[in-house]
Amino acid sequence: MACWVIGYGVIQFLAPVLIQRFGSGRPPQSKTIQFWTLTLTAVPAAIAIALQLGVPGNIAIASKAGDGD
Repeated sequence: MACWVIGYGVIQFLAPVLIQRFGSGRPPQSKTIQFWTLTLTAVPAAIAIALQLGVPGNIAIASKAGDGD
């Protein structure tokens, strides 16, 4: 979960740069906002549900960290 929080923070930090570099210069359309809202809500919700169902944390976040490889 810490990796998700750190990664999310990095994306939030880089968002203005990414929008400026790859954006069209116009505000995002409502469909774009809806897509990203759903995506950025669904991922942590899925992680939370998996953890509540007893799925091990390393599986719930699909992390390879600390597996010895």
